[in-house]
This record gives sequence, structure tokens and C-alpha cells, in this order.
Amino acid sequence: MLRGVGDIVQLMANLLPPWAVGLIVGTIVLMALPAWVRSGKGKRIRGDIRRMVRADLGRREELHRDILARAGRDKHLLELIVKEARRREHFALSGDALERLRSLPHSEDFVERCEAPPKPEKPEKRWGHPIEAAAAIQTLIDNGAYAAAETRLAEVRERFPADADLAELQQSLGQHRTAESG
Repeated sequence: MLRGVGDIVQLMANLLPPWAVGLIVGTIVLMALPAWVRSGKGKRIRGDIRRMVRADLGRREELHRDILARAGRDKHLLELIVKEARRREHFALSGDALERLRSLPHSEDFVERCEAPPKPEKPEKRWGHPIEAAAAIQTLIDNGAYAAAETRLAEVRERFPADADLAELQQSLGQHRTAESG
């Protein structure tokens, strides 16, 4: 990415006078600066919310105050706090940030996004191919986790009922279970 930016600046330097290149680059930097600063604040806020998980009660309250103070009246940062605090189950922080967000003018869109139900998690994609499943089940068998192997094998057999390798694994698992109980 930076190489491409350098190439663009070099091209502009060849086509435009130096003062115009400086003016354009300076304008771009000034336009990007607020987003860059907000991004840095957002990373620090996320880190502090993460630290709240392991902090004792006094430190947690201190972090709570610091996080809200750092966000100030920035709607984007308050939205970030609400979502991240909910994700980490810090409901008091989330509620305080949402309350502050509601008190700001023209923040209806932000409040609406914060109050919207979370997007459902994508279903866990297990074993896109029977070979992957067979390898995972074989590892369970090798480690002596026969009950877990049986459970996974039953799930996988529902998805890939005609797979020969899985049928072979089922026989192998049956032999291991017989040897274990006998």
C-alpha cells in the first residue's frame, strides 16, 4: 500500500509543481488525521474494556470513568463503547455510554444501531469435506477420546452418509471400543 502511495506522489511530482504536490499531500493528511486519531482512541478504549475483565473493583471503576472521559462527546467512540462493553458483558459501562449517546443532539442513528439486536453469529462451519472430518475423528481416536469420536462421527455421518472413509472409521472406532471394554 505504501509503495502505491509513493508512486502516486512521484507521479504528481512529475506532473505538478512542487508547491502543488505539497499542498495536495498536506490536504490529504489533514483530512485523514481525525479518522486516524479516532482509530487510535478506539484501540485504547477496546484495550481498557478488555482490561476491565480482569481488574479488581476499584480499578474497574477507574477504567469505567477513564473510558467515558476519553470518549467525551464523540458519537462514534460512544457507539464503539456500547458495542464492545456489551460484547464483554460490562453492562454498566454500556448503559452509561448509551445514556450519554442519547443525550447528544443528532445521535438518533447511533442510538438505533446500538439498540438493534446483535447480528446472529454465523453457524460454525465444520468439515467442509469428509477428509477433514475423518482426520479430526482419527485424532480423537488416537488420543483415546472414543466417546467424543463417536459423537462427532455421528454428526459427520449425517452430513456425509455415503463416505467410505467415514464408514471405515466407524468400524475402527467399534474395534477400539471393543478392545477398551474387553
